[in-house]
Amino acid sequence: MTCYLGAPMHPISDDPFHGTRGSHTPTILIVGEAYGAMEEQQGKPFMGSSGQLLEQMLQAAGLSTHDILYTNVINKRPKDNHFEEFLIDNPTAKETGAQLFRGVYARPELIEGYHKLHTLIALTQPKIIIALGNWAFWALTNHFGRKSETGTRNRRVRFWTPTGIDTHRGSMHYYAEGTPFAIPLLPTYHPAGIMRNWPWRNIAVRDLRRVSAFLSGAPW
Repeated sequence: MTCYLGAPMHPISDDPFHGTRGSHTPTILIVGEAYGAMEEQQGKPFMGSSGQLLEQMLQAAGLSTHDILYTNVINKRPKDNHFEEFLIDNPTAKETGAQLFRGVYARPELIEGYHKLHTLIALTQPKIIIALGNWAFWALTNHFGRKSETGTRNRRVRFWTPTGIDTHRGSMHYYAEGTPFAIPLLPTYHPAGIMRNWPWRNIAVRDLRRVSAFLSGAPW
């Protein structure tokens, strides 16, 4: 088990809870990736079909939703729901001399979201963090990999994007940055990914049961 460091803390003028939903004194912090259409409309994370699936999975794992705070790496909707909208494509990065940020060419809004997430964690200090998907795993640990993506048929430009959720899902990690103690962290599949690959649902529920066991007193 390894302790992973987040970013140095940066002063953020905005309300740290803006764009989130749930408890401001959470037992569990759930971190997703970005808004979808329903989330953009309501200004809150996990409000659409993937959020409904997540609630069902939490209940199946024996987790109460009353003491959970929900957020994302960036609480904003990318154009056409493509997270690559928050990235600089590799050719442009090469032409402009853009610098890698944690292995990817991130646009300023993604970097800002990353720092706001770490500010939120330092403020709330949850008992455990659940990282959903590769981007949450990227933002909260230093154990991610990366790959080059082509996107959809009409999006041929390549981007560097993080990997690691397939390898590390369900395993025990720790987050420690701006907190007086290391916070247990569990990565697993994002419900949006599960909706595209339904067999992942049972795997993710088993992962989430580790969180339930930990909160019941089992060692991490």
